[in-house]
Amino acid sequence: MRRYILGALSLFLLATALFFVWHEERKPFVAAAHQGIEWFMSYEGDYENAGVFWALLDINARYCRDTEFGQFLTQRFEAYPRTGAERSYFALAQGIEEAPQGAEARYDMWLFAALSCKEQPLSEELRAELHNVSEAARYDLTHKYLALAYLSRLGCATEEDGAALKVAALRMKEEEGRELYFTDLSAERAALLMWAGDASLVDTVWLRKIQRAQDSSGGWADGSSKPNPHTSALALWALTQATGVCPLQDRGVL
Repeated sequence: MRRYILGALSLFLLATALFFVWHEERKPFVAAAHQGIEWFMSYEGDYENAGVFWALLDINARYCRDTEFGQFLTQRFEAYPRTGAERSYFALAQGIEEAPQGAEARYDMWLFAALSCKEQPLSEELRAELHNVSEAARYDLTHKYLALAYLSRLGCATEEDGAALKVAALRMKEEEGRELYFTDLSAERAALLMWAGDASLVDTVWLRKIQRAQDSSGGWADGSSKPNPHTSALALWALTQATGVCPLQDRGVL
């Protein structure tokens, strides 16, 4: 009996020690997330990329549930003219009426096709395009991963979709491993991997790279001295998911 008590006590002490280490380790990430949300609240321009709103809304929905912050984001979104695609990103609507436009139209096409998979099954051509992740790189790879992840979430994924999703996740980690410096993709890869259930691929070294790239203003820049909303939203999203702490907590503003 004594042996079992000592064993249980040892496990308790080990768990306590591990929790303390984890708690101390995440402190810089929590502090960076607090500074990041402050940067967004004081940013005077348009957040521009609709994906920024998607990331911030997800943070609020999963970790904060703050009505005033949700209203703040809605007001910021409605303050500028928006396309149908942007509105679909904001509300995560299933598809858009207008054809995607611009150099990155394929990203919209992949995402909205995945979101509409129950109403309109993907064509063989589009599925084959999404499955071609072994040759994809950078933003093409992250956006294919995003579309495949939505197919899985919505119950539309085939075995081939699931296999492609796993390959894409590993390739994203491998790509980041070759990055010498922080980039917008460093944040995007980490944020999407954690969002889609592959958080185990994002280690502490990766998170520290994100945290240490934060500008003194609280935002994050991508290859320039000026922070931008896209990189900042992805970095903030990654750190929030890593800690599970609402960055709005203890702000004393909202």
